[in-house]
Amino acid sequence: MASQSYLLRFCKKLLVEIEGFLTGQQMITALLLALGAFYYQYKAGRLTLDALRDNTASVVFPFVWVVCSFGCYYIIKAAVHLHREMAAEVAAYKPAVPEFVPKRPSTLPGVLAASGSIAVLALLSYGAFATAFSRPSVPPPIKTPSFVYVAPGVLGFKMIPTGGAQYSAQYMWAFHVLHSGTEPSYNVTLLFVDDVAREQVGRKAVLTPDDTKRYQLLLKFPEVDAYGRGNINPLNFPWTTPRPGHEKYHVTLTWRDGSIYETLEVEKVGEKWLYAMSLKDNETNQLLVDCKDNGFPSGPSSQYSCFPKMMRPLTLAHIPDSQP
Repeated sequence: MASQSYLLRFCKKLLVEIEGFLTGQQMITALLLALGAFYYQYKAGRLTLDALRDNTASVVFPFVWVVCSFGCYYIIKAAVHLHREMAAEVAAYKPAVPEFVPKRPSTLPGVLAASGSIAVLALLSYGAFATAFSRPSVPPPIKTPSFVYVAPGVLGFKMIPTGGAQYSAQYMWAFHVLHSGTEPSYNVTLLFVDDVAREQVGRKAVLTPDDTKRYQLLLKFPEVDAYGRGNINPLNFPWTTPRPGHEKYHVTLTWRDGSIYETLEVEKVGEKWLYAMSLKDNETNQLLVDCKDNGFPSGPSSQYSCFPKMMRPLTLAHIPDSQP
């Protein structure tokens, strides 16, 4: 009997079985049918690069699975045929010593060789499946901060009687109460403080309720909706400024889900009205907005201008990416 390792004989037998399949009439027929199907799809205009790119996983994985299935079949077939071949060799062996009886070949090597080969194909099949159909990890969506803020709207003036038929013009803002984000804000309370007016009133020895009204205003809104919904015109309130063109306001806004502190400055330089605005979350200390128009006379410059984007309801796209 030939003295060869079982694994080597198994590999040779497997190659013989596969060669017989590849050169057989069934394989040639299947290959011709596949080529015919590809040609038909090409002539029909459906076999394009985009179609191949979009459906590579759906085409390649079934092909790999079929190849692995056929491989398992021929692995088992090669192990069975090799065992029969080795058993036939033992039966045909004529020992020189009459009392010597050769052992029949064990089935264990065949089982181990076939199991190991099938395990390798299974790993290849799983790898192809994992590569073709694995979904990239999707990061959790970034939650858009939702908050309420105050922005300058329209500057006008009102006529104040000064006695007799005389009137004087007094400048008056219409400040807008706007919303940023996607979630509505409920139970909004707004404390608006005019720093310039408070400085003027603070020179008095005794303050009256009317004096307090000259520099601060407390407003409440049951709801301020996202994207300007719920109102045809933005929510607004009038404010008479004592020194137009040189103004500074501090606004504290609270609602059911949060609160922010806003600083708003207005300066008139030549014929231009310039704005500086910062919004900070009171709970997280996060700076939500920090903008300043080009040419604003005080403080460090900012690469983000306030006007006109801060004068309309904000979305996440309006907030600078570099904000923390």
